Amino acid sequence: MGVAALRSGRREIADSLDRTPVLIDAGADAALKALADLAPLHNPPCLAAIHALRSLRPNMAQVACFDTTFHADMPAKASTYAVPRSWREQWDIRRFGFHGLSHAWASRRAGDLLGRPREQLRLVTAHLGAGASLVAVAFGRSVDTTMGFTPMEGLVMATRSGSVDPGLVLWVHGNGGLSAEEVEEALWNTIRDCVGCGGSLGISAA
Repeated sequence: MGVAALRSGRREIADSLDRTPVLIDAGADAALKALADLAPLHNPPCLAAIHALRSLRPNMAQVACFDTTFHADMPAKASTYAVPRSWREQWDIRRFGFHGLSHAWASRRAGDLLGRPREQLRLVTAHLGAGASLVAVAFGRSVDTTMGFTPMEGLVMATRSGSVDPGLVLWVHGNGGLSAEEVEEALWNTIRDCVGCGGSLGISAA
């Protein structure tokens, strides 16, 4: 006997401080589309899946659960960038953090394994895959994370550069003759160019 799905949940990477899941209506769809360029490896495929399912099952409710929610209450000392205040206020620039659904689960699971609620623990959780991040979790709350305004910041990942000196980015743009688009493509997809740090699919040369 087949099981009829009544709802569909979506993990969304969009930079958002929404603290609860959001029903994907026309307004939410437009908001997600506007944020697509901040996570080009994630958000466009998520939107494509939403639209594909909508065409197949137009009456099925779809709900977005945000990867940034777990980090929404990070203290200002962790979430604030040392950039001009006008940037932060005009463009809502801050460290959003990502992989929150994974880190929230990992911190709960750590409490289960230790036989103590996570509200009593200080933890560092790791999300390790094609994307990777670390989070400091204090008493059940995210208090710092390696990812920032976009999911490019932080650890070196399968295709993403991770954190690099901003001066390096400015130099290759201004002195190396690379366009902003070429720099962006290289940092999001390092593996396509020099294949990361080791020159191959592994980092054995490091």
